Amino acid sequence: REGLSTAEIGERLYISRVTVRTHVSAILCKLRVPDRAVAVRYLDEQSRSWSDAQGA
Repeated sequence: REGLSTAEIGERLYISRVTVRTHVSAILCKLRVPDRAVAVRYLDEQSRSWSDAQGA
């Protein structure tokens, strides 16, 4: 939840920006969301509903 840029993610993981973009693109496609902000909201909602289902 740090809101890192593609370049910052690449630096932290020691991979290129192109590689980061490729992986982010694949994740967005699998989640069927248009961008990273929507993906974060979607995953936050999913996490909450999973926690509620577990009684946490």
